[in-house]
Amino acid sequence: MYNWLIVILEIVTMVLLYNLIYITISHVRDVKFRKKVENGLNRLNSSDLRKDIQYVSKKKRSRYLQDLSLLIQQSGLNIKYKFITPVFVIVISCAISIIFFILSQKFINILVPSIFMALIGYKVPSVLLNILVGINSNKITKRIIDFINLLKNFCMVKNNISYAIASTGKYMKEPLQSICESFKYEVKHGIPPYTALENIKYRVDSNQYSLLIKNLQICSKHSNQYLEVLKKSEKLMMSFAKEQTLRKKEISRGVIGVAALVGMSALIFLMLIYMNPGLIEQLQTSTIGQIIVSINVFAYLVGILVVEKLARFDF
Repeated sequence: MYNWLIVILEIVTMVLLYNLIYITISHVRDVKFRKKVENGLNRLNSSDLRKDIQYVSKKKRSRYLQDLSLLIQQSGLNIKYKFITPVFVIVISCAISIIFFILSQKFINILVPSIFMALIGYKVPSVLLNILVGINSNKITKRIIDFINLLKNFCMVKNNISYAIASTGKYMKEPLQSICESFKYEVKHGIPPYTALENIKYRVDSNQYSLLIKNLQICSKHSNQYLEVLKKSEKLMMSFAKEQTLRKKEISRGVIGVAALVGMSALIFLMLIYMNPGLIEQLQTSTIGQIIVSINVFAYLVGILVVEKLARFDF
């Protein structure tokens, strides 16, 4: 039984490494796909779209605290729990990191894997936040076409983006409802529509949403042809949604596969130690054993980073 568990552990480790390599290659391929989307998905009426729709680039990354603040805002946690701030998340991350390091040193007592475990512990809150951001992003993606339809209908009544967004908010669910209310409040207190749109542009992690708001910004500053922009945006979003569904299924399978393999590998490793108490001493005292443990824990760290990245994958 013991030998069989060793064989299974080796197989799981090899499959895990294979999946990590496969997902990395898939990510490189999908980067090229995103460039294609930015230039007009499948060149959908690209000549007309270039005239009426401007493509938004990703917001440049700034300092760590600002990025973390944006992540918390996009997760929606700070709406209910005001105490969740970047400093709070960093303190929790450090606390979990220290706990992971102490437990690792207690049970494994090998420095390098313990450092890897500390890094895994530090990334736990970030991974959870990214998963929440991904969930919010998916909600936005599902509701963006309804959002555009409502804006379009209200613009038919009155060609005024402030009126359209304020009226649309009543019929939308969170987080779009809070976003519309925030925009309405700012405009009501004298902030220009262009600036108010800028303030809500990155409230959620969705390129489609940011693209729509950017187009409305440009329209508010120049032509005021909101209805035409919304019609073009709706057509683009519907085409993009079809491609996104296919990409999402592939990435979801990858995330589940990596998470399952990491869990199986850790479980088998613990079973081996339970069945052979002397194994942990052999791993601690031999160079080969320390290398094996380090490689396995490093694979777990890479798996966590992959899950974090794919949780917010730009489909």
